[in-house]
Amino acid sequence: MTIRGRLMDGKPQVRVRVRYADVQLPIWFLVDTGAARTTLLDGDLRWLELDPRSLEPLPNSIVGFGGPVRSFLLRHAELVFTTTDGHYQLPHNLCAVQHEIVRFPQPIATRILELPSVLGRDIIDRFRFVYEHATGTVLLER
Repeated sequence: MTIRGRLMDGKPQVRVRVRYADVQLPIWFLVDTGAARTTLLDGDLRWLELDPRSLEPLPNSIVGFGGPVRSFLLRHAELVFTTTDGHYQLPHNLCAVQHEIVRFPQPIATRILELPSVLGRDIIDRFRFVYEHATGTVLLER
């Protein structure tokens, strides 16, 4: 089973359909071997139209750009990967973060909202990760 990603602006990314509550949308995740957890960032949290007030706060704080961020746990989420064999569904408790955007000047706030969500080692470690910049190869294999 192989999940094919692509290079976007020179960064390896994988498209994942996120299912949570009544929401199901595709999101491009940056494959980030430096991130311990798979985490939805501000822009994708908005894209999913999830109201942070309705989400469960994470007991441990996460530090983002400019300091601590509000962090949440999306229990019973599901990640659905398109594979060479069809689809691979992975139940997973996702993290999500929300920066206090109003604290930042507009150009920085815009850049924060454009940051991709990250696919962390909690997911990557379940696969063989193949990344070859010269050929544009991005694969997760089982």
